[in-house]
Amino acid sequence: MTSQMIGQRILLVEDDYCQARVYATGLKGLGADVAGPFRGVSDAIKQLHSGGPVTAGVLDIDLSGDMVYPVADELAHRDIPFVFVTGYDPGVLPARFENKTVLSKPLTSEDIARALDNLATGEEIRRQEVSLNSILRRLPRYELDLALPHLHRVELPQGEILEQPGHKISMVYFPLECVASMIAVDSDGKRIEAGLVGREGMTGFGFAVDDEQTPYDLVNQIQGTALAMTAENFLPILEVSRSLQALAMRFSRIDPTPIHSFSRTTISQLC
Repeated sequence: MTSQMIGQRILLVEDDYCQARVYATGLKGLGADVAGPFRGVSDAIKQLHSGGPVTAGVLDIDLSGDMVYPVADELAHRDIPFVFVTGYDPGVLPARFENKTVLSKPLTSEDIARALDNLATGEEIRRQEVSLNSILRRLPRYELDLALPHLHRVELPQGEILEQPGHKISMVYFPLECVASMIAVDSDGKRIEAGLVGREGMTGFGFAVDDEQTPYDLVNQIQGTALAMTAENFLPILEVSRSLQALAMRFSRIDPTPIHSFSRTTISQLC
């Protein structure tokens, strides 16, 4: 990892002093030079205009209420790769950035370096990543081509809540490395793990039966990457993609009986 960061000059935009210091120190330890950290949009753009070239960017989305998007636009205009970091739902991204990598906090400098390294390999790594998820891998080329522009890479920490009962599903995740647990609550109020969603599956499979909500808490248990898409973009693709409909339908057919008998159903196994 260190050798891959040597020679990189990273623009770091982060308004949290402690996190910024950790990221900067960690990236320098991996061999990178860090421009910043900058706490606001204007200082970051000033750096781009007069502070020397950078090779990549790490951008916190919400800078004390100001969005970092003007900095992202400037980097995109210069064809400089960047990743977003956030503690919020990545669904807040404008459409022009929906295919960008979003890293969910908390994360480490190694997570950032790994994401930047993935960007350096370009679209080829994206198709390799797609093949790691069984559902995406099984889609015909024309269906995958519909989905690919709307997918972005996210790093999901352990404990991240992906879905909650009574809430509309806003994001659909196709796990690559992470594993999420479906947690049900029985009549006595006990929380029971009803199933797992890993790289063989997807979240948001209730959309296949016109259900925009979930009866479960879906909680990420193993930190790792996933490819994500907003529900707003997923639904039109689902409507015209027969293979995606069929695969999502298989995940929606979960027998609730094991929940009440306290046994585990591993729903992530399609093979």
